Amino acid sequence: MNGNMTTMHKKLKIPILAALAGVFVLIGAPGPAAADTKIEKEAQEAYRDVKEYGFEKKEDAIAWLKKRQMAIEIKLKQLKQQAEKGGDKVKKNWDKTVAALEKQKNAAAQKAEKLTDSTKDAWEDAKDSVVATYKDLEQAVDAAAEKL
Repeated sequence: MNGNMTTMHKKLKIPILAALAGVFVLIGAPGPAAADTKIEKEAQEAYRDVKEYGFEKKEDAIAWLKKRQMAIEIKLKQLKQQAEKGGDKVKKNWDKTVAALEKQKNAAAQKAEKLTDSTKDAWEDAKDSVVATYKDLEQAVDAAAEKL
């Protein structure tokens, strides 16, 4: 009977190990939610970092801002494509949402212009205002994405 148990254990050992390996791969592989969380965490850290920029880092702050603007544009385009696949009701709701987001985005862009034109004396207020505005905009885009 021990010989049969050993053979049976050998036969079961490979499928069990394969199944366990598959479970570990699934557990360890970051899915879309984990990737979004990582991006969100990186964005939050970037917002925190740019708030510390002094006037001497104005060009860096503006470059960072342009990257955030592009990231928002890309996400809005992706969400629009997703909404178009969702049917008439989803698309209609998205059209209302995107109108509000576009308005918010335009207000943020105006503040960004003020940051670009800011003097050393106005830098801190302009920077803090732009950072808060873009952070709010990204959060609004993310909230819209969750509803979509």
